[in-house]
Amino acid sequence: MDIEYKKSNWNNLKNSWWKILVVSFLGSLFNTIVHGLLPSGTTTLPPSIIVQQGLLPLAFLIYGFIYYALLGCVFVLISSRLQGSNFIKGLKYGLFFGILTIIVYLEPLPSTVTFSVTNILWMLADSIPYIVFGILMGIFLAKDNKKEDSIEIKSNKLLILVIPAIFLIGRLLSYNIFHIYSSYSILPVNTIIWVLTLGLGISIMYYYLLRPGVLKSSPFSTAILFGAMFGIYLFLFNFAYALIVNLKIDGYIDFFIRASIDVLFVSLGIFVYEYLLKIRIESSNIKEAEKDLN
Repeated sequence: MDIEYKKSNWNNLKNSWWKILVVSFLGSLFNTIVHGLLPSGTTTLPPSIIVQQGLLPLAFLIYGFIYYALLGCVFVLISSRLQGSNFIKGLKYGLFFGILTIIVYLEPLPSTVTFSVTNILWMLADSIPYIVFGILMGIFLAKDNKKEDSIEIKSNKLLILVIPAIFLIGRLLSYNIFHIYSSYSILPVNTIIWVLTLGLGISIMYYYLLRPGVLKSSPFSTAILFGAMFGIYLFLFNFAYALIVNLKIDGYIDFFIRASIDVLFVSLGIFVYEYLLKIRIESSNIKEAEKDLN
């Protein structure tokens, strides 16, 4: 069953490549227009060469096109098992990244001690295009699931708490060993609360929005697929900042370490959650079988 499902998904990807490119261009165009309407933000870093040459809109358009195309490929691979109509499937996908972006923006950093109206506008401008893109992907690339075709998946809501717990371990490693850019040294409580909020947000949205589509035959495969999707989002979202400001090499290293550890520990959290759930379900099935025999 899983092999046939995998072949079907790859065939859909091969047949839908041009739709992915069209929707990705439209999504990137919308994103570029929205950002073009925003007031300039304040930063202590010098502007990038792209900004100095007046090429930021074009750079945003090209970068966003590649970014959305990669996310679009993942959507095609998971959409057939997502529950709901094509519109709802796309909305779920877009909401995952949109809400995730809002939480990421709330991270307490030295550069965001005060949260201005401009910060809020940029937060919305970065999050809303994901939702629009997701809806477009759903409309043009997904198919409705009949109610009887929806996949019912046994799960346990409390077990998802293992995901933010493992994510917290990863962030503590980033703060204390690699010393990534953060307010952890001056605002440790605020930072830990934000880390747990982000981890819990990821786990809740995974459970309610994307789990049926991401779930594979093994916990490891599920974690790899989710990690790939999360990694595309996190790496390209972080490195988009380099289009705007002139980063030094240590800035790129910081981004890379931050994103790598986040992706690794979120993926590990997904794996542990699915593994524990699998053990729990198998144990429950054995007990039911023993009852039937008695």
